[in-house]
Amino acid sequence: MMKLRVMERWVGLQLLPPEGNLATMLVVNKLRKKLGISEEEMEELHMITGVICDKCGNPVENRGTEAKPEYYCLVCNDFVDTKVVPNQTIWNQAADIGKDIEFTKAERGIFIAAIGKADTDKAITPAQAAFWEQFIEAYPGADTVASEEVDK
Repeated sequence: MMKLRVMERWVGLQLLPPEGNLATMLVVNKLRKKLGISEEEMEELHMITGVICDKCGNPVENRGTEAKPEYYCLVCNDFVDTKVVPNQTIWNQAADIGKDIEFTKAERGIFIAAIGKADTDKAITPAQAAFWEQFIEAYPGADTVASEEVDK
């Protein structure tokens, strides 16, 4: 079992293959459900995407340009300052204590194959490496991908 916070779950979701045979995609669909964020979690974590008004917490619209945005709140009926970045999701990181997720053998196989492919392609990101370390700590028998060689 792994205790995964939002960002780690996002990394796990990014590792999932976009296509495959029917059996693979059925397992991938189950993984998407396990790793996804529920509405309840979004509320508990105060998760928001996009720009919201600092005063009332409602979404705002950009009445300026993309290069020079001017955010207008329809609720406050005024232009507002905000620190939130457009199209970025933020949440209460302190409240993100993680979710316990158990992966079946077939689900673990999806991650092993994905990391193996990324490793062969020399395309492992630091976030994926951290996910893999946590994965093999939870499932020590899964460490069939790790290489003795270190890139120099």
